[in-house]
Amino acid sequence: MPFNTAKANLTTANQAALGSLLSVWAAGDNLTKQAATNLQNEHGSADRRLEDYLDKLAKNSPRLSATSPKSEFEQVGKSFTLAGHEATPFKGAILGRAMLLDNYARYLSPKLDAFGYRDTEEEIRATIRKMDNENEAAAPTYLEGYFRAIRETPLGKGAVFATFAKTVTAGQRPWPLPTPDANTIRSTIALGEDPEDQDYILFAYRLPNSVVPLVPTTASPGWFYQRWFRPNTNAAIDLHGWTAPLKSGLTPQPEIVHEEIPGATVFFPIHIATA
Repeated sequence: MPFNTAKANLTTANQAALGSLLSVWAAGDNLTKQAATNLQNEHGSADRRLEDYLDKLAKNSPRLSATSPKSEFEQVGKSFTLAGHEATPFKGAILGRAMLLDNYARYLSPKLDAFGYRDTEEEIRATIRKMDNENEAAAPTYLEGYFRAIRETPLGKGAVFATFAKTVTAGQRPWPLPTPDANTIRSTIALGEDPEDQDYILFAYRLPNSVVPLVPTTASPGWFYQRWFRPNTNAAIDLHGWTAPLKSGLTPQPEIVHEEIPGATVFFPIHIATA
């Protein structure tokens, strides 16, 4: 359902409130301007859930008109983050997810602690680097706990973004070889909130049978990523989103979102994209 169709179904009062909110955002900084544009380009939802989302935005427009509406925006958007079209043609794709190595080391640390490791974050980063292109079957014994920890640690929180290779073919990995450098990864899949010149860990994985990939909606990326996110206005046909590369000369990549899952389906070896 496109934005204008959903908006037309609101009450007159809520149409006015939503229009006022969009005017406030459009007069703001680059982030709020893009949030207004994104919302008006929303085509990601297959049913009346967009109408419900716009209704909630309208009813909360006074708080969403504040200088920093992050908390309110993400609270209102919870029911719409995973409300996009089902991306069923890509259910069998091997998905790709990139996470800053520094962040992932912190994320992995509690699971390693539970397994009896007492590695510092610096030691965790160093060990993960040793896993780059390391075949699990041939890996040293001390890495066994790391493989297990990765399998039991979620691949992200909330609406988890992932890319994939299109057209989907059996065994097609999402990341090209040789592994691109970190800044190319960051730019290609529009990780604009991440600092430049930082290493990434690159995962390849399949979704469990019970999890369906979805088209991202404007609520999926949260507030700060509104600046880097672009809705796919052809979502009903493509059944996926597109990244908006941060630099010219890079090709947009298809993307989907899915619910939070553990890393049980990660394909090893992992790869490290270095800065």
